[in-house]
Amino acid sequence: MRYRSIFLMLLFVIVVAGLIILTSCATTTRNIEKRWLREETERIRIAQRAEELIGVGNLKAIDPVYRNDCTGFVLGLYRELGYRFDFESPGRGYTLSQILYINLRRRGLIYYHGDPDKADVVFFRGTVNYSGNRISHVGIVYDVLSDHTVVIIHYGSKGVSKLRMNLTRPHTYKLPNGRIINDFIVKRGSIPGNRLLAAEHFSGYGNLYRFSQR
Repeated sequence: MRYRSIFLMLLFVIVVAGLIILTSCATTTRNIEKRWLREETERIRIAQRAEELIGVGNLKAIDPVYRNDCTGFVLGLYRELGYRFDFESPGRGYTLSQILYINLRRRGLIYYHGDPDKADVVFFRGTVNYSGNRISHVGIVYDVLSDHTVVIIHYGSKGVSKLRMNLTRPHTYKLPNGRIINDFIVKRGSIPGNRLLAAEHFSGYGNLYRFSQR
């Protein structure tokens, strides 16, 4: 009889412990789902705001958080929506786009493969004649199409505009059906060599959302 009571007590403890674990797991799962949904919603909001700025040449007239250059557009967009950044200076002689890349790389937030997420940033190298092989341009991911063409919104010589890039066909400008999958990111004759298309100057994606603070 005594052993039976002990067995029943142990069984009760095991059942209670199991219920606690199941409840804890369910709570953890719900919290993860909420964070994922919140992040997805915010990424869409950032991308939509970027689209609203297409055609704008003078970003400073919209909000003083912007600068009229590629990195100023990306960081200004996040800052306008309430995000903040804490950059570590790598030293003198670096451009803002290089500083952004270095800081993301130090946090393990640079990646090179697979489709990017909305509101992540795209880095390019060697797009201007004085940059050599260094980071020289940056844009923000707006969308990824079914054929892996990445639609990027960036600030260039004509203000804020869209730019297409397809890493699966980096040397192809236009498909036989006439659809453009890689826009020109370098003007012909502006730098040595024949690399002119966006994918030919790709230098990595960066998870700016995870780096930012609110």
